[in-house]
Amino acid sequence: MIVVSASARKLIESNGIKEIYLELRYTKGPCEDNLCKMIPHVDVSLSKHSNSYLIVYEEPDLTIFAVPPIADSIKKHRNDVNISKSGLTNSLRVSGIVYSF
Repeated sequence: MIVVSASARKLIESNGIKEIYLELRYTKGPCEDNLCKMIPHVDVSLSKHSNSYLIVYEEPDLTIFAVPPIADSIKKHRNDVNISKSGLTNSLRVSGIVYSF
């Protein structure tokens, strides 16, 4: 289940945001010999970067799309995925996703 915090909802409404996209990004691990697994991160985007998205949350005023690995993880693990406003910057952040991909 996706939970949008009150501060995030206020930011979304004040900027007129109607769609949010959850993207998957991998960063290099700490090893120097390239044997480490890539580390997955979920990014929040306001623009579409891929052609394959699934709707994971829908309300009349907000739709949240996710790439298939993230959508499957949310559906499979049934954890609360929180979308909140970052304390330092005026942006959105995601927490609570189980990385099983």
